[in-house]
Amino acid sequence: MDPMTTKWLTWAAVGACFVAAAFLFFHNLAVINEDIGRHIKLGEIIWQSRSVPHTNLLSYTAPDFPFVNHHWLSEVVFYGFYNFGGLTGIMIAKIFILLAAYAFLFLIIKEWVNSITVLGFLLSLALISMRTDPRPEIFTYLIASVFLFVIYRVREGKSGVNLLWLLPALELLWVNFHIYFVIGFVIYGAFLIERFFLKKLTQKEIVIGIALVLATLVNPNGLRGALYPLTIFNNYSIPIAENYPILELVRHYHSWIFPYKLFLASIAIIVLGIILRFGKFKQHLFEIIIFIFLVISSFQLARNIGIYAIFSFPATAVLFQDFNIREKFPIFNKVALGGLIVFAAFFINSIRTNAFYENVNSQSRFGLSVPKFMQQAVDFFQHNNLPGPIFNDLGIGSYLEWKLYPAQKAFSDDRPEAYPVSFWQDVYIPMQADYRIWRQKSTDYGIRSVIIDHESIVNHPAGQNFLSSVLKDPDWPLVFINDRILIFVKRSKDTQQLVDAYAINDRNIESRVREMTETFDHSDDLSYRELGDFLYKIDQFQAALIPYQKLMNIQPDNSYGYERHALTLAAGNNKNGENTDLILAELKKAIALGANDASDYFVIAFLSAAKNDMANARIAIQKAHDLNPYNKRILSLYSQLVR
Repeated sequence: MDPMTTKWLTWAAVGACFVAAAFLFFHNLAVINEDIGRHIKLGEIIWQSRSVPHTNLLSYTAPDFPFVNHHWLSEVVFYGFYNFGGLTGIMIAKIFILLAAYAFLFLIIKEWVNSITVLGFLLSLALISMRTDPRPEIFTYLIASVFLFVIYRVREGKSGVNLLWLLPALELLWVNFHIYFVIGFVIYGAFLIERFFLKKLTQKEIVIGIALVLATLVNPNGLRGALYPLTIFNNYSIPIAENYPILELVRHYHSWIFPYKLFLASIAIIVLGIILRFGKFKQHLFEIIIFIFLVISSFQLARNIGIYAIFSFPATAVLFQDFNIREKFPIFNKVALGGLIVFAAFFINSIRTNAFYENVNSQSRFGLSVPKFMQQAVDFFQHNNLPGPIFNDLGIGSYLEWKLYPAQKAFSDDRPEAYPVSFWQDVYIPMQADYRIWRQKSTDYGIRSVIIDHESIVNHPAGQNFLSSVLKDPDWPLVFINDRILIFVKRSKDTQQLVDAYAINDRNIESRVREMTETFDHSDDLSYRELGDFLYKIDQFQAALIPYQKLMNIQPDNSYGYERHALTLAAGNNKNGENTDLILAELKKAIALGANDASDYFVIAFLSAAKNDMANARIAIQKAHDLNPYNKRILSLYSQLVR
């Protein structure tokens, strides 16, 4: 193959990476219940009042509690995007912001593109896939990319030192866009340290560094805002999943999920690059310092993998640039480029078909759809004039604040730092953990409606306890259910008519579930899955069969419908073995379509043993044990059938 072939393969591989990036960023607003609603509402308030609120004005439980809004400018921008194009406009803007970030990163390494660089690009995309929702941190990704671009231009002598004066201006924006403005200190600090050891440090570069630090004072909270990254966790007294250490999440799930495995692979590649460049250690102190900082911070907070992904792409290219794979191993480079192009094509198709999101256990789906579960709940609340105050779980508070403020304020939202520690420790958690405390506190606050995300709340023991208790409480009838949201209303004279019209009980739950599934988007499998899963968890097995059956009908190639329908039959509709053959057939169908859960094989083993089909029972329980050797039921049956 001639050099022209290599050139075309190289650019085809780069093009495939950017197409993959565009596809990856083109996904639904799966987190509609989380931050974005509050960002839009606060952006509106800031824009209209021309001032940044300094208290938690959206909540009635802590309205005067001081709050440092470290991303107010992001909220104004999101509000602008929303006014221009609604939620779709925000999603489209997000795509261009993230693509712009990767464009700047590519400009850094465009002269060193080879198969390893392309691999680094694809790994970076896979890692950042967990953090591509429209949040203020997308502005961190863009600004960090420009930071890196500017510094690499100066390091390589392509631009003069004066270009560095752009960094304090960017830092001034960054401190108002997102709390990760401290990454600017890390990047520029690593640059100064490298320059010092190379004896290239100039007075002007030091002055620019001082200007960069001073720029962080230009925010609505002054010195307090500049120091806020050091103090924000002082007020965190309730766990947020994205802030867990990676190793703690690994222990919780008993395995390294796929993105974390890719994180380890990326670390290994960069460490290899550092080893290969060890003879030029000083020339790469910049990459080494930032790499060490971001690896440690990512292990401490899982959410930091996003900013690590941004850095890992150019770092991989720079550390392997002198390896000169294009000239030393031209055939290998060409074959590898061709293989990566094919891999990128499969990656793109897996995103388009949502197979990628299924494999990484993500709720994202290809396309710009917006889940309807929150809007349906708010519409029901407003249309029927449900009374407040409201009790809500923290995960949906932001959406309620967006849609109901100022008529109704939220009980809580997902900003632990915006509430006093005593609120979480003495009010929020105890109200869910002990129903006697719930009764007392709900009376104290005058709560008359409850709106909760059942998909989120059942993942915590306190939430499970609360949900189990409130579902049994005749004073709090359930009046609304969809794939994610439950609404309860306090029984009283003025709500009795509403209760009579909408109360959901054992007699009508199947018809109400059937009515709700008729409103679901047929292309959105998550709605059917989440409603069925919730009904299964509260032992409403007959009702749970409805969304699973509909999922089987509308998406016959989706394994989840068959899998969960079979498991639900096994749990609640197979006392005399009348459905055994159907359950086994559906589980085998699910496995053929890609299902690979230990519970599937456990049920196959159990039912096969009941039919005295011991050969298939042993095969199935061995597979279940291989997938989950920690489950007590699996261990028990395994010991009976295999050992």
